[in-house]
Amino acid sequence: MGDLNLAASQEGFYILSTGASTVSVGGYLTGGGHSALISTFGLATDAVLEFEIVSPTGEFLTLNECQN
Repeated sequence: MGDLNLAASQEGFYILSTGASTVSVGGYLTGGGHSALISTFGLATDAVLEFEIVSPTGEFLTLNECQN
């Protein structure tokens, strides 16, 4: 997340992300996602529209409002 935050800030953007550079994007989103702006924008998982994952059985799944 540290590299992603740095790249975004250099372009004038802010990503709702953790302050810990050791947390991955996937870990941050699936763990709820707490940031300094949580009181303004909510949890990171609130902003996710869709996930594309590989299930434990090896299936590729799209997870969104309409599927799964």
